[in-house]
Amino acid sequence: MQTPAQLEAYLNEYKGNLFEFLVAQKIAKHFNLEKKFYADLPPQYLKKLQTYESELRKLDDVLYKKLPELAEQTLSSIIASFDPAVQKVELLGKISNNKQSEHDILVTGSGRYPLSLKFCKSDSYVNTKNGGARSFLEQYFSAFNPTAAQAEFNLYVEQQFTIMMHEVHESVGLTYLGNNQQWIQNGYTELPGELENDQKEILSKYYYRLSTKLYEILSSFYTRDREAFFDSIRALLGYSSQDLIQVMCFYKNSTAQRYDFQKIRTESWKKYLTSTDGWKICEHKADVGNFEIDLISSRLQLRIKPMNKFTAPSVKINCSVKYL
Repeated sequence: MQTPAQLEAYLNEYKGNLFEFLVAQKIAKHFNLEKKFYADLPPQYLKKLQTYESELRKLDDVLYKKLPELAEQTLSSIIASFDPAVQKVELLGKISNNKQSEHDILVTGSGRYPLSLKFCKSDSYVNTKNGGARSFLEQYFSAFNPTAAQAEFNLYVEQQFTIMMHEVHESVGLTYLGNNQQWIQNGYTELPGELENDQKEILSKYYYRLSTKLYEILSSFYTRDREAFFDSIRALLGYSSQDLIQVMCFYKNSTAQRYDFQKIRTESWKKYLTSTDGWKICEHKADVGNFEIDLISSRLQLRIKPMNKFTAPSVKINCSVKYL
């Protein structure tokens, strides 16, 4: 029996992959390249796509029917961005073996147009990056020689994890002995979403402490070199490649308008750089496991989250953008 969380994960996988395919297929068709587009796709990809299509229809028939319409709206919004001499449309997304950074689709002609597609609920935060906390600073803020800061943060995570595990065990009358064996043997869940409210509160305070520590470190980087700091967050915004074009299809999610088209938004790193004077780190709010960076037309949120099970001392930093 699959849990609601598992079903939601499957639904996200199916709709994401199918949406990427539909948009790429429609671009290829527009430029009379559909035959070549299909010929370049691995047979195993097409077979998996058929499975995804079948499973999506079972899980959410409304979404299944609306996806082609939303892909068509996306095509209509971006087609003028390409030069008329397009020669090739490649799918580089999640279920293609041909993967390239954050690129989902690569359109090539006299110009080169790498696209990253996002399929998003109305007014939602758009996920752009997930990074393991143990290497986050060294991977994304290398301009600040963060070896010492990374070691400091890792030690803090370990210390706070131990405190959290002691508190969670005590909440059910157990003693934490340095591992999760007692917790599991007594039948308690390792999934954060299935915890009792008092245990969720303990976990929330743990994430808040880690978020506060990360905030302090990044604030020190910001104070040291503002320009280098903002260049470092480029990858967190989803622009590991500076020429990447992000295409976001927002849909309505009310009961009466499920998956009705709302709008298309396109973004690029070049567009971000047109106005950086007002960029700043926002104040960290009390008892919240995230903080934000104000980028004028949007906000980048950095949130502490578990990798999967909260009983492992590994957390990730989820980065997402809210467009204003």
